Amino acid sequence: MVALTSEVKCLGEYDEKKLIEMAVEYLQPVKLIDVQIASIKEEINQLRANLTSIGAIDYSKDRVTGGGTPQGLEGSVARFLDVAAERNKRIDELTDLKCDAIRRIDALDEKLGAIILRYEFILNNSTDDALKMIGNYSERQAKRYKQKALLEFGKNLTYNVLKCP
Repeated sequence: MVALTSEVKCLGEYDEKKLIEMAVEYLQPVKLIDVQIASIKEEINQLRANLTSIGAIDYSKDRVTGGGTPQGLEGSVARFLDVAAERNKRIDELTDLKCDAIRRIDALDEKLGAIILRYEFILNNSTDDALKMIGNYSERQAKRYKQKALLEFGKNLTYNVLKCP
């Protein structure tokens, strides 16, 4: 996520190149969110499988006098629940980031460029494939639409920055 610097800058002090860089820096991590979420879910499933495949406990050496859960299994379940809750929290954070990016792209006035950004950064298509998604426009024209959308996106990221008087 883009962290705006603590120094106060006027919007006029940001040039177009910097605004586009800010937009790309914000959107680039969004491309991998679905892969990250899938890997976290797989991690949780693997931990769950490991937990349920714990081998039998050898009681032949000990005198068994009562029921109850063996201490090792109880501890393993507690650790699994803690890790699963932590990983699910991370999934929620990633989902919020992606939803924020989607809302920001949907709010763009540059609609053709927004389509390109959606295909490239939200749906994780290659840049070339994303440029083709807007129909019968030349590659150069599609790149201009994308640049306009990135510029607008970058400006929208700086709305909490003071404007020059």
